[in-house]
Amino acid sequence: MRAKTAHTYYLTFSYTYRGRALALHYAIEAESRERAEERGREIFAERQMPECEITAVKVELLYV
Repeated sequence: MRAKTAHTYYLTFSYTYRGRALALHYAIEAESRERAEERGREIFAERQMPECEITAVKVELLYV
């Protein structure tokens, strides 16, 4: 069985905080685009205030 290869994904989170539109960027290594977004949302939730609302997530493949 072959191990999955991790790629680097660049994530941009657009969100609102107290009525202000902001963005946060992460570079994440993951096996898939879906896993990168999932991990990004976990990190975002750990580091942000509860009243933040994610309005969009953009996931781009940075390195193969």
